[in-house]
Order: sequence, then structure tokens, then C-alpha cells
Amino acid sequence: MSGDIVDEYKEGKTVLCPDGNGVCVTLKDTDDITGCLPLSRLGEIVRNFSKFPLRKDDIFLTASMKSGTHLVWEIATMLTMDVTELTDLPKQASMIEAITDEALESLPSPRVLNSHFPEWMYPKQALRENKFLHVIRNPKDTFVSLYYMFYGLKIFDYHGTWDGFFEFMMARQNKGLDPLEYNDWPVNVLSWYNLSKTNPNILNVYFEDLIEDPVPQIKRIAEHIGFTKDQATYEKIAQATNFKSMSQNKKVRGLNLQFNTPTSKHWKEDSVGMYRKGKVGDWKNHFTVAQNERFDALYRQWTQGTDLNVRFEI
Repeated sequence: MSGDIVDEYKEGKTVLCPDGNGVCVTLKDTDDITGCLPLSRLGEIVRNFSKFPLRKDDIFLTASMKSGTHLVWEIATMLTMDVTELTDLPKQASMIEAITDEALESLPSPRVLNSHFPEWMYPKQALRENKFLHVIRNPKDTFVSLYYMFYGLKIFDYHGTWDGFFEFMMARQNKGLDPLEYNDWPVNVLSWYNLSKTNPNILNVYFEDLIEDPVPQIKRIAEHIGFTKDQATYEKIAQATNFKSMSQNKKVRGLNLQFNTPTSKHWKEDSVGMYRKGKVGDWKNHFTVAQNERFDALYRQWTQGTDLNVRFEI
């Protein structure tokens, strides 16, 4: 992609962002937010999001990218639909950044809507009246997972190495709020986490807890969004949403064939697709000792003065 501006006000500006080795990844900047997914209508959506047409029973799922959004979306959707098997629906069909207003309006209630926006971009009415699930995953694993997504999805047009991507991500974190970086982990995560202390509509869901012991976490989610079930149902949902089941079934069912499989038109032939490992601690297979020391120092800066506690292994 050339990086030329095409209708910048409506669509945002496509930008080529070099990694630590000078290999570029294709992203999009709008007037208010930088480093976004290169989606066609993102600038328009960002500007109009404060006027989003709410329903009183909408459930919002928010997270920094690659934090386990797919997993929690499946759980919440199964709870609201009163089913214990994976649905044919793709998460992308209810992703606010990715689809049209008409498509969102066509979704039946209660909608489980997902996005990677920070809390201050949401309509104030939604924060007052709707339920939110905020997914938190340790940032070392999100960095690694992001690398494989950026490398694998054709829209990013990225061909770099892990080492180059690590430098790219380190440089783009905690840059400040003007303009906001779309996938700034500390800004995004801490904005939601801090608000959750005074807003009971927000439930923090830790990816590591879900992987280690899913049933109690599924029960927490159900109780928070008002769709409580019996213990047997929670156990069936846990079984249906384990990584093996998700990676096998969501790759071959319904609309997911268009996006989640490495053989679809969206992914490079040598990619692993949307579902890669779903583990805690895979960062240890990628971070060098020096990278880990640098990251730990930065993470201490991010979380200084907060009581946020994420686990980097289980």
C-alpha cells in the first residue's frame, strides 16, 4: 500500500509504520486516534461513536487487542442465547470498528458488542446503564499474539520478525493521549480498570483466570450480565470454549470460514489463522532475556501507583 491519503476526513489516513528493523506495518490514523486497524470506515465510526444507537440490553465487551476477546465473546453469546454449543456467528459480526450501522442494527437483542476502544470514547449513557465485560491479559502474551496476527493478516502487509515487532510495540506504548494510540496497552487497560473501581457495570475478566479455571469465571460473567445458569451449563460452556474446541469448530462453521482460517482470503498462506495457541506464558518462547528485562522495567512504570495485578504465567 502506498500510504496515500484517500478521503482522509471520512476514512482516516493509511500509514506505513516501520518496526525496529525498518519493515513497515500498514495501519490507519484518524483525527482522534492513531495506529488503528486498517478498516475502511474507521474514521467515521470513531467520530460518531458518542452517538451510537444504544439498546438498554446491549452488553459491551472491551479489551486491548489479542487479550482473549474471542473467548469471552463466545461465552457471553452462549449465555445470552441459552446454548451450550459454539454458534455459527463470528465475533467480527458484532465488532463496532468493523461493521456498518445497518449490520449492527440487524443484530437481535441482547447484542454482545465488542471493540478495542478506551472507556472515554464510549457514550456516557452506555457507561451509566449497560453492562461491560473488560478482558485483561498479560501484555507479554498480547505482544506475541499481536505479532502473529500482524504477520498473518494481509491487511497489515507485514513481513517482519519478532525482534523487529518487539521494538515497534515498545515504541508505541504509553505515548500519551494526544493523539491516542489505538493499541496502547497501559492507557487502554488502565482506563477501564480504574473506572471499574467506581462503576459496578464494569466487570474485569482476566484471561489467565479463564484459562486456569474457566467455570468460576463463566459464572462471574453470567451473574454480571444477568444470564445466570446452573452449574452443569457453566461446565458445558467451559468445555465448548476450550482452545481445542474453539480452534477446530470456529474454523469450519458458518461465517467464520471467511475470516478465521489460515486458508481464507484474509490470511497469508503461511499464517496460523486467528486461533494460534490460547496459552498463558507463550511469551517465554519469544522474549530474549534482554527483551524481558526491558519490558519488565517498562511494565513497572505503567503500573506504578496502581493495584492492577496480572499474571504472566500460571
